[in-house]
Amino acid sequence: YNEYKSYLSEMLKFMFYKFLYGTIQFLLNVIFGPSRKATESNKCLTWRILKNISVNEFMPNSSTNFIIQYTGTEDISWIERDDVSLYSVEGDYYVFVRISPGDDIYNTDLHPFLYMAKSKRALQIIKVKKDVINDYVETVFGGRKGDNISYLHNPGRCGSTLVTSMVFKTQQFRILSEPGVLLSVIPHAVQQAWDVNIENHDLIQLVRNILLLLCPHEGTRYFIKIHSEVMRIISLIKPAAPAITEMFMYRAMKPTIRSFINAFGVELGEVSAAVKFFENMLMNESYYQLEDRIKIWEENRHPNSIAYLKFFSLLMDMSFYKDVAKTRSDIPAYRYEDLVNHKEEFTRKLLANLKVGEELVPVAMAALEKDSQANSRLSKKSIGDRQSGPSVVTEEFLEWGKTIAAKLGMIVDGDDYQFQNIENTVVF
Repeated sequence: YNEYKSYLSEMLKFMFYKFLYGTIQFLLNVIFGPSRKATESNKCLTWRILKNISVNEFMPNSSTNFIIQYTGTEDISWIERDDVSLYSVEGDYYVFVRISPGDDIYNTDLHPFLYMAKSKRALQIIKVKKDVINDYVETVFGGRKGDNISYLHNPGRCGSTLVTSMVFKTQQFRILSEPGVLLSVIPHAVQQAWDVNIENHDLIQLVRNILLLLCPHEGTRYFIKIHSEVMRIISLIKPAAPAITEMFMYRAMKPTIRSFINAFGVELGEVSAAVKFFENMLMNESYYQLEDRIKIWEENRHPNSIAYLKFFSLLMDMSFYKDVAKTRSDIPAYRYEDLVNHKEEFTRKLLANLKVGEELVPVAMAALEKDSQANSRLSKKSIGDRQSGPSVVTEEFLEWGKTIAAKLGMIVDGDDYQFQNIENTVVF
């Protein structure tokens, strides 16, 4: 009960501050906001950040996390600056942030999660209209196909951040660990009432724009590790960037869901109102146009636990990979257990897939000696201070998950409930 009380308290706090800061922002826009002429131009609209007001993690990549004051317009070339990076897509605008000079936000030793680094280090907000960006990408990037981009799909809590740290150690890539902006895709599709499929040109163009704006330099190699919620758009990545290198990371079901619960403090409980809130939030965005999955949840839902809903989301994310991998053999799947049990061979195969020389295997393996999520609320120390997994991950809970997995086409077996039939799993 106390856990859910804390959730509701956080949500009330969030709503209060959202209203308060929203009112302040409205007044600033009325007094200092851009003119109609400015908003109708093909220029960048710029705001200076007066205050970072991020009060929780529900909106990790929104310009509403700041109180901003309009300062004027700049040429579109502003988004090419080294200290400017794509942040989100909101309404009719692509939103960029300008970072403090000298801040190495791509150093995963310092900043395990890029969206957090951008939010904390941002000095300025820059907005550009969608149609201007569409023309810009076509003109500047032309027929670029993403052959300098590697992309790690993952359902979360599976060792993907550790693998990202290993890749960072090689110094062969600019690392974008959870850039945040890809979380904008499904909410934007919901807003536009778009069909989420590979036939939707507008949606493919949105994903293509995001990938190329995140990875603008043709001579630089990029490695993107996504939020788990971005698994929903896995089928759109290849059409948006045909030459991209994709891979998938996963872990046995039991340790994955236990890690989720330890990391985010989700407990079993009896406060169905809180569950309903999160359920509605997911149904409106992550579950958009997924009637078959929604039916499985509705037929098997546990009405009084956020933990069950999170469990279902995890299995959904796994199923998105399976759906794509049925017809594609070019997305190798790596298991966390193989990284633990075959460190050197795992690293060698991973780097070979990324076209990185074998001489850098020992360098990459050095990442195994540190906490890849240090300097974040998901560090081993922070999670160790809020252990709740053992009380939640009961046999009943896991058997429920096993049933859901089967309905989603996955076979789960063994003490750790290992996934048995994940396509393209690399063999060690």
